[in-house]
Amino acid sequence: MASIAASCLCQNCGSSALCCAGKMCCDSLCSCCVTSFGATFRQQIKLGYIIQMAVFVLVAVLVFPWIAKLLDFLTIFGITCPGEAGFSCLGVQSIFCLSLGLASVHVFVFLACLCKNDVSKGVNEGCWVIKVFAVIGIYIALLFAKEGFVEKYRYVSFVAGILFFIVLMIMLLDLGYSWSERWVELYEVPEQKGCYGFLLIFCSIAMFGLTIMLICFNFMKGNEGPLLLVKIVHIIVIALMLVLTVIGINPKGSLLTYAFFSLYVTFLCWSAITSYPFSTTYTIDFPNKLVELIIGGLLVLIYLVYMAVYSIDQYISNVQVKSKEDEENLKKQKEEEEKEEEKEAEEEEEEDKKKKAGQNPEERNALVPEQKDADLKSKAVGYQSNNYLYFHLIMIITSIYLPMLITNWGGSDFHESSFNAYKPSKAAFWVKTAGSWISSLFYIWSLIAPRILTSRQF
Repeated sequence: MASIAASCLCQNCGSSALCCAGKMCCDSLCSCCVTSFGATFRQQIKLGYIIQMAVFVLVAVLVFPWIAKLLDFLTIFGITCPGEAGFSCLGVQSIFCLSLGLASVHVFVFLACLCKNDVSKGVNEGCWVIKVFAVIGIYIALLFAKEGFVEKYRYVSFVAGILFFIVLMIMLLDLGYSWSERWVELYEVPEQKGCYGFLLIFCSIAMFGLTIMLICFNFMKGNEGPLLLVKIVHIIVIALMLVLTVIGINPKGSLLTYAFFSLYVTFLCWSAITSYPFSTTYTIDFPNKLVELIIGGLLVLIYLVYMAVYSIDQYISNVQVKSKEDEENLKKQKEEEEKEEEKEAEEEEEEDKKKKAGQNPEERNALVPEQKDADLKSKAVGYQSNNYLYFHLIMIITSIYLPMLITNWGGSDFHESSFNAYKPSKAAFWVKTAGSWISSLFYIWSLIAPRILTSRQF
């Protein structure tokens, strides 16, 4: 599909060769996903976008600063970043430019998926090489933009980051409940009772231990400004979460879910305290930067993979409050989606059989118009639902959020290298503190909501 799309657009041997190589690479990765993890075709496409984003971000964070140092000698010849001395544009500014490039590509794919036809399928599943070059092209073009433009984009990234932060909290809460329910189901199987009983106890104790360790770190140092208030509120909220879980106010509540979510809430509190810019005892040294960036990046990656592997429609149905009528409608929608996936898989098997049988393009063009129309409709079967639309919307928000993750909510100067981008700031402190409190409220509400709204299903 990638080679066909490229030949239509470029009509030259170079681009066709590039797209052929891209298609071969994609086919190899897809085969690996199928054999190793049993991923469906839909999941493979989504994982492809996630891998693409991860590679770009790693290059921007790890490679660009070294490139900037290597290119310093070019300043002797008057070669520098557009409008600047040196190559500082390969630092923090490059992260914002790359973010906007990734978001722009996903906006284009999102608009193509709105068509819900063979065009949607071609753009979403193909053109991988073109998408990569589009991100690179937008990135280079933005280096020539005025700094004021990127500065304004920083505020857009901040607002989108808060939205992503809230969605991430909800996803982690859903993941915590799903994880607990799945392991309890496996524990109830007689053959696996001992293994999963041990895992339930071990993981819960391990996460409790990490939570206590982070709380101790929080209280080991000073209490300047609002830090003492943040620590006290955190302890009260964690204790309340534990009491509501232990008394069994919600049958779905479990110590594993509590341990998982309390660890996340405590991590946010610790990260907020280390981000306080006026503290004389807390500093973001290199180990702290590395830990916060790795954990933050892993949480984003877990979120995206969870969205790719888990049906987004099903995820939305899990986190929203439903009536009985809503439950029936969602059940029908899920059945229709499963039928679409089965039909899509059958179509792929038929195409593979035709290729193995040696059917050439001339024979394919000999099909009657009615058969061609039916074939095009069958190819777009998976695009009648909003699954891909939701996915690309999430990818757009994630792309815009990434600079906030790497720069600690925009606390660094544009001329810093990306290694020095993670700095304390008041914005980071209050966003993370509020995030810790809101996450706790989400968990408490998930426990007490079934008792308050008895006519709804959760």
